[in-house]
Amino acid sequence: MDNNHYEYRSVITIAKKIITKIPIENEEFIMEINTFLKGLWNKAPELLVNSVCWIPFTYILQKHLENFENIEDGWQKEVLDIYMGNV
Repeated sequence: MDNNHYEYRSVITIAKKIITKIPIENEEFIMEINTFLKGLWNKAPELLVNSVCWIPFTYILQKHLENFENIEDGWQKEVLDIYMGNV
């Protein structure tokens, strides 16, 4: 992505990508994201790229990822990279 182009990312697309990186043992994390996704079925497309949807999703990630701001490797790093748009 160059500096002249801003890509709007749907929280649904990102959440679905993130779920694939979470180990199966983290059932509560996966369940919470799935519950969040089910609640978005009737949201307008413009809200799916807006903070209205992104802030609650960010809270879910912060709740389940250890040391959210200093993740360096493993599946949590993959999740954070997807969230930040680094992949």
